[in-house]
Formats: sequence, structure tokens, C-alpha cells
Amino acid sequence: YAMSSFPTSVNVQENACGAIWCMADETTLDSLFSVDPGNAILNALFNHPWNRRVNKYGCAAIMTLSFDLKFRDSLMRLDAGSALIGAMNRHDSNEVILRYVTAALYNLSDGAANKLTLRNLDAIRSLDKAIKSVPLQSDVREYALQTRRRLLNPYYY
Repeated sequence: YAMSSFPTSVNVQENACGAIWCMADETTLDSLFSVDPGNAILNALFNHPWNRRVNKYGCAAIMTLSFDLKFRDSLMRLDAGSALIGAMNRHDSNEVILRYVTAALYNLSDGAANKLTLRNLDAIRSLDKAIKSVPLQSDVREYALQTRRRLLNPYYY
């Protein structure tokens, strides 16, 4: 409710995305699905594209929600791929945001339709850029390489 009532408030969007991220675990996912927070999170990311805190918590919330198949499909229908790739390109020097984005993209890249959507959004180019921007021993690099492999190989799920 707060996110839709105060879409221009950075503080509301940041704290609400952070709360959803913290609440999203296997015991609360069903109750969260009934209120479908995906649309509110994506609106926050689209409305505040340059705010690091909104992007950090929004991408973290998408990462956590995308572990669940119901949320994964819902998020992809709501254009989560565009929001994540946009965040990755805008915040390409922020390793925390890159970690959440690449992990979320890995989760969302499950399934042929999702792979095709992400490839059409030029996710591979953005993943390659992320791979080059982080140290060799980095979660970002690992998630990006696994996601890239998944997107390029039609038989790899």
C-alpha cells in the first residue's frame, strides 16, 4: 500500500523494497504472493533508476522472490528482465547491486521462454560487462558466468 501511495518517495520505496526482501523466505512466500509485490518493486526500480539504495533493495527483493516459480513467471511477465538489466548497466561499478542482479537473472533464466526474453533484452552483453568489471573471485562473476552459460545453451537449465 505504501509503495503505491508514495511512488515518488525514495525513502518509502527503499524501505518497502528492503522489507519485502527481508520477509521473502519459504515460510512467507505464499502470503506475499497473495499481495503480489512484484509490480510495486518494479515500479520502484523504474521510478528511481539512479537511486542506489532503491536499486539495491529492489534487486535483492526480486532475487529472493525469483527463487519461487510462481514469482519467477509473474516477474518476467511484469518486465523484471528490463528492470534488472537497466539496474546492472546504470550501477555497473556497484558490486552489491551487481550481485543481486546477476543472482536474480540466474533465477529468472530458468525455462526456454524466459531465456529467450532475456537474450532479446541483450542480457548477455550486460553480463559480459559485469564479468569484466569485478575481481576474479567474485560472486558477481560466478552468477554472471552461470547465467550466461544458461542463456547460451538451450539444453542447460
